[in-house]
Amino acid sequence: QNGRPSSLAYSGCGENIVCGFSTGQIQVWSASSLGLAKTLSPHEGMVWGLEPSPRNASFRPRLISCSADSTLRVWTCQGWHIEHQVRDLRCDRSGIRNVAFSDSGHWLLSVGTDLCIWRVFAGRGGRVSLALHQRLSSIPGGDGVRSVAFGCDDLIAIGSKDGVLGLLIQEQGLPPEPPEEGSVHVLTAGKNGSSTIFMRPDPIIRVRDLSLSRKQKQAA
Repeated sequence: QNGRPSSLAYSGCGENIVCGFSTGQIQVWSASSLGLAKTLSPHEGMVWGLEPSPRNASFRPRLISCSADSTLRVWTCQGWHIEHQVRDLRCDRSGIRNVAFSDSGHWLLSVGTDLCIWRVFAGRGGRVSLALHQRLSSIPGGDGVRSVAFGCDDLIAIGSKDGVLGLLIQEQGLPPEPPEEGSVHVLTAGKNGSSTIFMRPDPIIRVRDLSLSRKQKQAA
């Protein structure tokens, strides 16, 4: 392996340590013996992130890899085969830089040029696949989202390149003012930077800007 390690994670079953490299290669190591179990070459660019499925998921352990080649790949933890893959065609040269599962395993976040929310489906025979649920192309107060994490009740924390922290809060029901007929995505931003983002008829997602002003940062 000539590339440098770029990501690291335990598998969902806890039996393996998975390492991604700058060359696009992935190595699977035994967590007990630390012996190399398998070498994979699925990606054409740096492997930015590796995300194991949560224990609460309704399907058997999986692992998601994301890369500079703008793809997400779903891996089985038995045999290490690619079960499903999707490509974000709107990514820049950096591709997909981060990925995160919700605690339930029903949702997946990916960070590229846009913040994408994916539905995770377990089909017949337990096959897991991804489908794009919502794309957030602009989040007020944030200049380039770099990191994401799920919290309790599918609360989403985001961190941007310019130091802004934000929360995306999922709420049931339709917004007070319904969108125009035929519209699927709606983004309304107020003067204070607040916004409501939703995809009808799915849950509303509200963006709450938690960034500190310069004065607050200096005081802290």
